[in-house]
Amino acid sequence: MKLKIKDSKENVDQKILNIRIETIISDFYIKPAKGSSETIFELDGSASKSDIASINKWDWNITKEEDSGFKEDDLDIKSGNLNSENLTLKFTEPGVYKIDLAVS
Repeated sequence: MKLKIKDSKENVDQKILNIRIETIISDFYIKPAKGSSETIFELDGSASKSDIASINKWDWNITKEEDSGFKEDDLDIKSGNLNSENLTLKFTEPGVYKIDLAVS
C-alpha cells in the first residue's frame, strides 16, 4: 500500500507499507458422531491451521442446546482439557450438544 501525505505548502511525503492478510482456521472432528452417556468421544483439533505461524492455543466451548444451566462439571473429561488440541470425554447427561473450537 502506498501512503501519500501532502501538506498545505504542497510538500509531499510518501511511504510504502506492506500489509499482510493472515488466515487462521479452526477445524476439528469428533469420533464417534453419536453415542450414549457411556460413549467416550474424541475431539481432535489438529486439522486447524494458520498461514503464518503454528497454532498454540485451542479453546473448546461445549454447551447443551436445551439447558442454559450446563456447566463444565457436567463433562467427564478423560484426557486433555478444554484448552488442549485433543480432548477425550463422556457427556454425563443425554442431549444435543454444541461444540465450538477457537484457535490462535
